[in-house]
Amino acid sequence: MNVMRNYIISNYKKEIEVWNIEPALNRALQFAVADGLCEMTSTKKYKLTEKGESFYNSIIESESFTKEVEFLKFVGKNKITDSRIDEMTKQWKLQYVENK
Repeated sequence: MNVMRNYIISNYKKEIEVWNIEPALNRALQFAVADGLCEMTSTKKYKLTEKGESFYNSIIESESFTKEVEFLKFVGKNKITDSRIDEMTKQWKLQYVENK
């Protein structure tokens, strides 16, 4: 988490050698949809349902996952946007794929 935190603080200027989507993420999203915690929107994005919001609030209010909650609060909804992800992907490809 510290590597990503420092990358964000640098306004995405520092190099980040490797980043990827955790393969288990797709499985977790499938389970979350199946359990009614989230749903896919017409624009192919995931959105919490009322049940998901309730689950989220119970996690935030508990004392579990304190480091993870702190990190996610730091990142916030607006720091890593879809356009930022696209930009990071392009930058990574230029630096680590096309030049190697």
